[in-house]
Amino acid sequence: MTVIVGLVHRGRTHLAGDSAGSGGSQLAIRRDPKVFTNDPYVLGFTTSFRMGRLLHHAFEAPHPEGDLDRFMATRFINAVRACLKDGGWARKDSEQEQAGVFLVGVHGRLFEIHDDYQVGEPMEGYAAVGSGDDLALCTPPPSSDSNRASASPPPCAPQIITARMSPPRTPTSRHPAE
Repeated sequence: MTVIVGLVHRGRTHLAGDSAGSGGSQLAIRRDPKVFTNDPYVLGFTTSFRMGRLLHHAFEAPHPEGDLDRFMATRFINAVRACLKDGGWARKDSEQEQAGVFLVGVHGRLFEIHDDYQVGEPMEGYAAVGSGDDLALCTPPPSSDSNRASASPPPCAPQIITARMSPPRTPTSRHPAE
């Protein structure tokens, strides 16, 4: 089970994640990190170690400029698409390009990149991706009890994310003004 968590706190973006590689019933603890920096970004991936290695070592990250939301949805994503395509990892399904899922922190902001290259920024200032994301966000399991009101995730999510971080091994993205 993979879980990558991100938190924006006091103008800094923190990411943390596990180090397991799994397939079927096999599990291996890996030395290559799922969370890393590629200046000025901090990234944390799920989906594929190949994708993560490309983002870590082959991705020529463009320097953010102008409107950060617009930049991430255009120049940043186009650079990611080119990197994954050049590395032989991008795939097409019904003529739609697809990749994997990862978090990106930059300039004190947190972005979620989805497998269709959609860029989202969580309003709450925290996010989790991977098969363990519901555990990291304290999302209660689905219930068949229709009388139970459906509630938003409990407020424990930021505490869990903070508790999982263990500096100095947790890459951080600092806002340039700090």
